[in-house]
Amino acid sequence: MELKNSENVEASSLEIVLNEFSEEQKTLAKSIGDLVTAVNGLTGKFTQFEEKLDNL
Repeated sequence: MELKNSENVEASSLEIVLNEFSEEQKTLAKSIGDLVTAVNGLTGKFTQFEEKLDNL
């Protein structure tokens, strides 16, 4: 019985850790997506700026 209880505690602990890890990964993935969007926006602005300079 003691072994079963410790296995349940271990399984519960692992589940909690995996859920926390999963949430952290979702947050990181969103942050990376936001960074990619920001860089793409800046790239577009930089390209427009270069075109304006070329037309001077």
